[in-house]
Amino acid sequence: MVEAQDKLGLRDILQRMGYREEDIFDTSHPDDDIYGDILAEGLTEEEKEFADKIKRYLRGVMLVTGDPGSGKGIWGNFLPWMIKTFFTGRKALLDYKPRPSYGLYLPFNEVFVREELGKMTQQAEIPKSIARNDTKAMQRMQDMAAGWVESERGQVYLSNSVLVLEELKRYFHNRRPMNPMGITIGHILTWWRHLDTLILGMTPFEREIDAISFLPYVTLHVVCEWTDRSTTIANVYQTHWVGSRGVLNIRGKPDRIEVDPFAEREMLGGKRIVDIYNSKFLPSMKPVGGRIKM
Repeated sequence: MVEAQDKLGLRDILQRMGYREEDIFDTSHPDDDIYGDILAEGLTEEEKEFADKIKRYLRGVMLVTGDPGSGKGIWGNFLPWMIKTFFTGRKALLDYKPRPSYGLYLPFNEVFVREELGKMTQQAEIPKSIARNDTKAMQRMQDMAAGWVESERGQVYLSNSVLVLEELKRYFHNRRPMNPMGITIGHILTWWRHLDTLILGMTPFEREIDAISFLPYVTLHVVCEWTDRSTTIANVYQTHWVGSRGVLNIRGKPDRIEVDPFAEREMLGGKRIVDIYNSKFLPSMKPVGGRIKM
C-alpha cells in the first residue's frame, strides 16, 4: 500500500534529508494509556477502588453547578484533593485558601497571575479590567496570557494539575467577560490536553457564565443536590455544546456519586471533608446519618 502511494517519491525525499521511514509513524498500540496515570503508594483497597472510579475525571473542563448549599464546595474541594492524593505527580491549583488539613497546593489567584504576567512581559502594571471596545488592550492581554501559558515557566506550573475556580463567574460572567484573569484562564482552556489538566469551575447557575469564552469548552457538567441524609449527590454528565443554539446539552445518564462530608477519613488524618475548606454554608449543615458512599 505504501509503495503504491509513493508516486511523488516521498521515500527518496526522506532519505536525502536523513530521515528513516520509522521516524515518521506512530507505532504505539491504539489501546495504550497515553497519559500513564500512576496511583500513589500506600492506598487502601477501598481508596484504590475509588481512584479507579475518578480516573475518568482527571482531565478536561468541569462545570459544577447547583443551588447555594447544594454541596458544590464539597465536590469541588474533595475531588481535587483526591486527585492530588491518589495519583502520583498531580497537584492542585486553587484560587482561594483552604484549611491546613487540605495539604500543600499552589495558588492561582489574581495577585499571582498579575505578578506572573508582569515578570514575563517586564511590565510594571497589568490592567485589572479591559473595556469591551479597547481592542488594543485586549490584544496585548491575549499576547501576554498566551506567552505565559505556553512558556516553560507556565507549563511547569500548570501541567499535571487540577485548577479549581471557586467562583467561576468572577472570571467568565456573561456581562463582564473581558478581564485579565478570564483571558489567562481562557488560554488554559484551549491547552488543557497539552497540559494534561482538569479545570474545575463552580457557580450556582450555568446561565450566568459566558457562552463564548467558557461554556463551549466544557467536557463534564456536574449538578449537585443536597439530600435529607446530609450528603451531597454529584450528578456527573457528559456534555455537548450546540453552537447554533448557544446551549450546553447533557448526554446520557449521569454518574451519581454520593459524598458524605461528615465522615472521618484516615487519609485526612481523621478529619472530615468539611474540615479541609472554609464553606459559607457549614453552619447550616448537620450530619443526620445515612450510608457513606465517599
